Amino acid sequence: MRWCLAAGAAATLGLSSSAAAGFPTSSGPGGLGTEVPFDSRLAREYFSYYLPTDTPEALRIRDEVQKLHADHQAAMELAKAGAVSQNAEVRDLAHRIATEMDRIDWTLVRVAKDSLLDLDGTAYDAAVQSWTPTLQEVQGASGPDFDQRYLQSVVKVLESALQTVDQLRPQAKKALRQQLGSVLERDHKVLQGELSRARSLSSAVAGRAVRDGQQG
Repeated sequence: MRWCLAAGAAATLGLSSSAAAGFPTSSGPGGLGTEVPFDSRLAREYFSYYLPTDTPEALRIRDEVQKLHADHQAAMELAKAGAVSQNAEVRDLAHRIATEMDRIDWTLVRVAKDSLLDLDGTAYDAAVQSWTPTLQEVQGASGPDFDQRYLQSVVKVLESALQTVDQLRPQAKKALRQQLGSVLERDHKVLQGELSRARSLSSAVAGRAVRDGQQG
């Protein structure tokens, strides 16, 4: 998909921060000028340059983005722990989650920077702190019940991330944050898929543990 950015829009992006208080009066997407990819740096900056960062709405979005960033990171840390599982299915799931979360979080960080949304702050710190006991429990676990504990924690983190995404999506739409909304749409699909796999595998592993216990 491509947007047509007028030459004046490119010049506007080079103005000082004091000029950012105003709003564009002409050109922009749909105007006469140079076509650029929708996801290009210029298009991202054009859509984000005039977005507020200090309104109550913007601050709520910032805090939710910080929490989502922490959720992504918690999922990636869990994926590292899952790589030592003796179960090939668990290792495969951990690899998928590590890959998918790394991709989507990289995009979230990029969009947050373009939008001048600070990813370091109180909401991020609180989310990191809240996940610390879960990560420590899994990292310190061993033995036959490791996979169950690991998968339960994965489900918990992915559910939290999906809930955060679903809270953010309507806020981003209302605030006309197209780039953030696009990332959240992709994140929603990724999280739904990985959460479904994690739940299914968790049930299978728990079922096997029950059968093994009965046979023992």
